[in-house]
Amino acid sequence: MAAAGDGPFAGERAAASLRALGSLFPEPVHIVVAAGSTIRTVADLRGKRVALGAPDSGTRADALAILSVHGLAPKDLAEARDESLEAAATRLEAGRLDALFATVGAPTRDLQRLATRSSIRLLSLDGAAVARLLAQHPGLVRLRLPAHTYPGQQQDVTTIAATALLVTHSDVPEAEAELVLRLMFEAPGLAAAGSAQGAKIAKRSGLRGVTIPMHPAASRFFAAP
Repeated sequence: MAAAGDGPFAGERAAASLRALGSLFPEPVHIVVAAGSTIRTVADLRGKRVALGAPDSGTRADALAILSVHGLAPKDLAEARDESLEAAATRLEAGRLDALFATVGAPTRDLQRLATRSSIRLLSLDGAAVARLLAQHPGLVRLRLPAHTYPGQQQDVTTIAATALLVTHSDVPEAEAELVLRLMFEAPGLAAAGSAQGAKIAKRSGLRGVTIPMHPAASRFFAAP
């Protein structure tokens, strides 16, 4: 969106110098409701109290895209809240919110804690909705959250994910870019030491979800066997 001047960057000059070094790991969209909720599909969010994520955040952009392919907009909700995942989780647990969106690497600690304190359920997207989202937003990818990703989650969940990208500028020297690529993709233990998401970084998935121009060093790196 920044490279194209779209979404939260609309009206600003497109960041034409951005270059991708690679895709790191998926950040799936979580659509969370209470386990006992009557909400079963995104269409059921009409007239409900929903946290869409902070203004101009990736979560909010993904939430609006998902609502749109289901024929919904924020005005169709009883309440459309702009707040952090932590605040939304607290409201959901207290019964003051019907659903929340969160685009974040899985499993994420805030939802793990919520699931241990209060039974929750994740909504799945149907195949037609996923297909429309991927066609309209090429940077998104299809993703399955396996059962037991979160406490009490008994079934796989079909959703979409944004990909966390390692990004630089076109004027970064190729030798410097190549060094960073080797550190990230050829020394996975280094990345894994930082977080659970770091363990997902792999050269074989380094181009997944990349829709902006690649840095020349990255193009050569991923083309090499």
